[in-house]
Amino acid sequence: MGASNRKIEDQVKYEDGKLYWVNPRKKSLIGKECGCVNSKGYRVISFHKKSKLVHHVVWYLHKGSWPDTSMDIDHINRNKQDNRIENLRQVSRRINALNNKAENVSLKGNKWRSRVGQVSLGCFNNKEEAIKAAQSYKKEVILKEVSYG
Repeated sequence: MGASNRKIEDQVKYEDGKLYWVNPRKKSLIGKECGCVNSKGYRVISFHKKSKLVHHVVWYLHKGSWPDTSMDIDHINRNKQDNRIENLRQVSRRINALNNKAENVSLKGNKWRSRVGQVSLGCFNNKEEAIKAAQSYKKEVILKEVSYG
């Protein structure tokens, strides 16, 4: 069988969020974790001379199809190295962008303004209250869209 006919599911094995080589072209890689971490912090694997994000490969191996190109695969816990299938979900780019650690606050005069995207959540007496408002809003929007699609 030529290299271009090899299927990724025949080349790697999934184990607790990681991919390991089982039948690579380079036999010295057998049993070793696949890929490397790119400049954005995601693990990537080279397959048929194309880079694939490991979390996309994990999705494919578990779901049987590649992620929809109009959607993102989100790391629920925000850890780009945690590619366990239970930590991955297919979501809109908007929801993926909301699932971040950004504080979404700024100082305006002597008040802290909380804002997520175009939505102003108000001004608060202290930074902690403003951050809490932004986190609460993001969580509510994510839960609403993920739960109801």
